[in-house]
Amino acid sequence: MNSYWAEKTGVLPANSGVNDESWIQGLPHIAEAVKVLNDPATRVVQMPYYLPEFNAITKTDMEPEFQKVLQGTLPAQNFPNAFAAKLTEAQASYRQRNGG
Repeated sequence: MNSYWAEKTGVLPANSGVNDESWIQGLPHIAEAVKVLNDPATRVVQMPYYLPEFNAITKTDMEPEFQKVLQGTLPAQNFPNAFAAKLTEAQASYRQRNGG
């Protein structure tokens, strides 16, 4: 059922057992995602959802900056640098508050 639903909606199937089905190759964005996820060199990054500031950083702080990148008014490299700095600061605050 997961395969059927994923094919009809164009999303990555949650069940990796369907990765070899023929319809996957017919949807390039799915085929590429499966390829990348199955690559041993791929490292999946866990987002720090536990940080109280996480939602504010991603929504309030960084969404407007991403729009500036898309509009060409902010250099692309400035975006990940600012995002990393904000997350690093939030992580330091979290550790300080929680003794880590």
